[in-house]
Amino acid sequence: MKRISFSKIVSPIGIPDLLSMQKDSFVQFIQAGVPAEKRQKDGLQKIFNKTFPIDDVHSRFMLEFVKYDLEDPVYSFEECKYKGITFAAPLKVTLKLIFKNINEKTGESTGSIRDVIEQDVYLCNIPLMSDKGTFLINGVERVIVSQIHRSPGIYFTEEETLSGKFLYTAQLLPNKGSWLEFNIDVNDIIYANLDRRKKFPATMLLKAFGYDTNEKIFKLLFQKEKMIFSEKDARNEKSQLNGKILFTNIINKKTGEVLFEAGTEISSGVLNVLL
Repeated sequence: MKRISFSKIVSPIGIPDLLSMQKDSFVQFIQAGVPAEKRQKDGLQKIFNKTFPIDDVHSRFMLEFVKYDLEDPVYSFEECKYKGITFAAPLKVTLKLIFKNINEKTGESTGSIRDVIEQDVYLCNIPLMSDKGTFLINGVERVIVSQIHRSPGIYFTEEETLSGKFLYTAQLLPNKGSWLEFNIDVNDIIYANLDRRKKFPATMLLKAFGYDTNEKIFKLLFQKEKMIFSEKDARNEKSQLNGKILFTNIINKKTGEVLFEAGTEISSGVLNVLL
């Protein structure tokens, strides 16, 4: 588009291309016009280098990446927009399948190469960016909106309710993988959720890690205190034992029956049963 200026004063600084950052970044990502041997380890090239080579479980085969090629799109941008399809280019990858010799006695790989097959494989279609910095997806122009990415780490927050009670939250953000969040509700119960989905009790997460009983969880999180009680404590509602939590299961040695599970709050009734 030709720009006509009617101003009398010539601007010493020209208007920059505000889309150059997005367009240059995409060009660097696909490196379409760069020969395979001269491509930098960036963008698609970096992804393939990180993914390959791929070995099978028994190390009998290995799949190596050789190069990739982006072919010309079948239709132009305007044709894709008219047809309601995605403006994209076919991505073909050259892969090398390596067969290794097998030890007949052990069935394991000897490490030496028996055969090699190299072949071009159609992988997918890569959407292309237009001169306006947009992508055409199913006939609709779309743009990529940059967003702030939170750095990996642990974040603690607190929120005060209308009643004056504070609710605490801890977020564990990894460099890669699912987000893990812990919340304490108004009843002082700790909940966890993965990737901001439906919450579940934090003890369920501990049980998934192998701490499948309350006794194991208490041993992990708390310190135990050994206390001796008598009939006087059972009759006294103000006994120092009342309100304490059982650290382990209380089992009848004769029958093997679990009288009280770990986590049970001690009361006069509990003490009477134990006596």
